[in-house]
Amino acid sequence: MVTIAILENSVTDIINAGLTKKYFMKNDVETQIHFINENKINHFWNNVKKYTNKNDDTLIIINIPLPHNETLQKLELEPYEKTIFYLPSKKLSITESNKKILFDKGIVTMKQRENYKCFYGHYKRSIVNTWMKFCRLISFEFNIPRIYKKTKLILDGIINISLNNKELAIEKILENDISFFFDEGEFLSVDSKIRDCKKQGFLLFNSAYSGISLLRASIQEFLKTKLVPIGIKGENEYLLLTSTPNFTNHILHECKFRDNFSILFGNGAAIFFNENDYDAFFITIGKTTPIEIMIRYDEPTLVHERTLKRRLIGGPGPEGRRYHGLNEKYPNLIVDGKYVVTPRNAIEEVIDILTESGSSYKIVI
Repeated sequence: MVTIAILENSVTDIINAGLTKKYFMKNDVETQIHFINENKINHFWNNVKKYTNKNDDTLIIINIPLPHNETLQKLELEPYEKTIFYLPSKKLSITESNKKILFDKGIVTMKQRENYKCFYGHYKRSIVNTWMKFCRLISFEFNIPRIYKKTKLILDGIINISLNNKELAIEKILENDISFFFDEGEFLSVDSKIRDCKKQGFLLFNSAYSGISLLRASIQEFLKTKLVPIGIKGENEYLLLTSTPNFTNHILHECKFRDNFSILFGNGAAIFFNENDYDAFFITIGKTTPIEIMIRYDEPTLVHERTLKRRLIGGPGPEGRRYHGLNEKYPNLIVDGKYVVTPRNAIEEVIDILTESGSSYKIVI
């Protein structure tokens, strides 16, 4: 028996879970999938052994964020008492100390990978490649080719069914029934633009939709414009579509705002606010849309500060070696003393580097 655990609000991981289940079914291995509530991540890790009972030979944890090290250290697991694999995407921050604790507990951490490759099995089979393509298109990847109308309908059908009936979505992935998702998709569009903010790199709209339909309309707008954040005032709530969910959640926590709920899409997320949270919605947009963002960081605890700076801006290292930094990908990234000035689209990677270096930080904006 193989048990697969994923977050219940992650559309991309429903595809990943379906492809993982497909791989084991081809090898005549019985599987089951557990959907974990995003508010119960600590509860999941605290009780991870319960997902590996005597009938469950293997547990595969896909893309579920790790809790604090203190929680990991308290896991009631004897080393390699159970067969547990952890498949994280590159989106998650995982430190060497995290890996060591997991290793000591007998949990094998597999190499971090792109969101659309976060499953157990082979990548090169044609039907797997098709599902990987769909997963990539809703993972907030920006370097994607032109998307045709048929593909947009399939993507909308995947999102629609995955959020309304997860078991049915996985069943249809196992059957390779792409036509089912095509039939379930429809074209939805936002109604009117509140203001033109394209020069600032974000969009604001009104819409008569609500709930999942509001989300589907915002995703279609992103696939058309490749611009985020997208903020929409729906019929009964506000929706913020973002490609920087960690940064956005940091702002929410810092401002003591509370979102209603969120849906994950690989590198991005849709965050819903209640209708009466007007201030929280617009302040969050305002704080997450500057072209450049300043971060103040403290002395790293897991690596030397020189190593941290090399990861950010490169530079010479021991024995004449030269290191490639994140600024090669984002030339406007600057480190000045204890401050990092980063383009908005690099903020998530900067936060990951700081976290993995054991450095606390504060968003200055």
